Amino acid sequence: MANLLVISSAPATLLDGKPFLDAKFVEGMRFYSDLWDGPVSCLLKRRDNTFPFGKSYEQDQLPFKIRLLPVNKTIGVEEINESDVILCGGDNHEHLHLADIYREAQKKLVFTIEQHPETRRQIIFLDPVRSLPKKLYSQLWAMKQERRRRRAFRKADGIQANGYPALSVYRPMNANTMMYLDNRVGENLLATENEMKARENRLMSGGPLRLVHSGRLEHLKGSHDLVPIAR
Repeated sequence: MANLLVISSAPATLLDGKPFLDAKFVEGMRFYSDLWDGPVSCLLKRRDNTFPFGKSYEQDQLPFKIRLLPVNKTIGVEEINESDVILCGGDNHEHLHLADIYREAQKKLVFTIEQHPETRRQIIFLDPVRSLPKKLYSQLWAMKQERRRRRAFRKADGIQANGYPALSVYRPMNANTMMYLDNRVGENLLATENEMKARENRLMSGGPLRLVHSGRLEHLKGSHDLVPIAR
């Protein structure tokens, strides 16, 4: 059985000696643990403080092992030595150097990717804090990292593209690319036919439009468009 190591940028720390992890991240890792035929571990950079949507866990509550690294520690051969397959977040530029060392360590490396260059540009230029010169500098830096990313993706054994935009941009980088749709929407969250009919009748009779927004209250998530859409 192959050992799977997941290297993620998800926030993590220790609280009273227990792993304090993002609850959504743990939910996703449970799927990997259930479906992978072998041991699963996760390597995360340790934060100094707790964070929103986090939760403390006992190690025996988790179907995977947790390893925390100091923030200033670079991941090297020592950190991946006990694994056979590495699933690594390619959105984080701090992981891209693994493409140069994993073959030396005789491992298999797969990158996951969600954001693409257009999204990265939007994130930079929608930042309300940075000045225009800083935004331009950040864009140049992002372009440099994008060249590194594409070089790393070409060297890897495979890519997991999270969504159609990432698939269209990065599939040419690696022939072994698969798409993954992460929506976390089950049948219990979908309206039934009767509920849809009742909603139609209410709206057609002049009832108010009711909107639900899922996301942080910031420009990048589109919360400022809610009122204009309702109008």
